[in-house]
Amino acid sequence: MSEEYDSNKIEVLKGLEPVRRRPGLYLGDLDEPNLTTRLAFQSLCHAIDEFIEGNCKNIEIRVSDKLVITKYDVGLPLEPHPAADELPAAMIFLALHMGCHNHKKNIEVGSELCELGLATLNGVCSRLFVSVSSKGKFAEFLFEEGELRNNPTPINTDKEDHTELEVELDDSILVNTNFEITKIVKEASRITEKYSIPISVEKLS
Repeated sequence: MSEEYDSNKIEVLKGLEPVRRRPGLYLGDLDEPNLTTRLAFQSLCHAIDEFIEGNCKNIEIRVSDKLVITKYDVGLPLEPHPAADELPAAMIFLALHMGCHNHKKNIEVGSELCELGLATLNGVCSRLFVSVSSKGKFAEFLFEEGELRNNPTPINTDKEDHTELEVELDDSILVNTNFEITKIVKEASRITEKYSIPISVEKLS
């Protein structure tokens, strides 16, 4: 006789646990040779949208074997939201599908350049550090293993608007966590040619 299946057998996963437990369901083939490049470009999900809207002028990617730093000249929202405990900028990295293509303003590129979303990217990172300057406010967000580790509190600043992400993939989840600059340069060139979105790529020293 088979074991009875009841509500006690149901495991409720919270936050980004589903991504970390079953990354293949979200990323597809974990052995795919271009997976790390694909993940690197998910960090530009918001930047691409803002570029098309005419708000973003500069998009930069700096690359080393284990680290990708992306920076662009538009900030994420730092104003509190009455319906959320976290700042909207934090929720974009914590709520699955919040920042993915079905919420983008420009759906024609969303399905290709933001297919996974920033929260899914965060879910497969060992560390994701984000600094944001927006409309006279500045805040930093530290995520480790898909969880927010600090208590970001916006402060006044005279910094120009920007968002910068430092992405380190988790080798306890992914087969390969190395970024290959030649592949990232090639993908940046393809995006520039197809969508007229200039992306500069440099090697981290």
